[in-house]
Amino acid sequence: MSRIGTVEVSFDWTAPGAVQLGAARPKMTWSLSGIDPDDDDIDGLPTAPSTRGPGVPETHPNGTIEIDHIVVMSHAPERTKAELENRGLEVRRVRDAGNGMSQTFFKMREVVLELIGPKVADDDTPAYFYGLAFTVEDLDATAALLGDKLGRVKDAVQSGRRIATLREEAGAGVAVAFMSR
Repeated sequence: MSRIGTVEVSFDWTAPGAVQLGAARPKMTWSLSGIDPDDDDIDGLPTAPSTRGPGVPETHPNGTIEIDHIVVMSHAPERTKAELENRGLEVRRVRDAGNGMSQTFFKMREVVLELIGPKVADDDTPAYFYGLAFTVEDLDATAALLGDKLGRVKDAVQSGRRIATLREEAGAGVAVAFMSR
């Protein structure tokens, strides 16, 4: 268990279904406060209720100060959006991402949930966790620490911010990005 900002994060790489070398994607779960205790799935996203509030913020040795956003992929984003709205999440913004894709954003305390998918549903595959983006105190220092495991630092979609993506060969198992404040 580690704390990233006020969010406690636990990765169990030994759990059944957890990421293994060569796996398509890891099994990720999340815990959300304010949901029905019997609600163990949100459109394919393994979910558990949480009764714990936000923790005391901490900074990770790589400079991470908080989770910026969680990325969820859905091939039927309107279905997933409805499931999230049924749990009390409110859409904050929808953006055309180009190439027939859209992004829908929800705010969950300090963390943004980014739902990505085609503008028109293309199959009934359940939604899945696609990636994580972390805010770091000093992106250049994080890039120096991670070296060639991190891609090029470039301008982010968010005005005034920069981003760099952890390379697949770093072995995170999910897409990971680091962003400036």
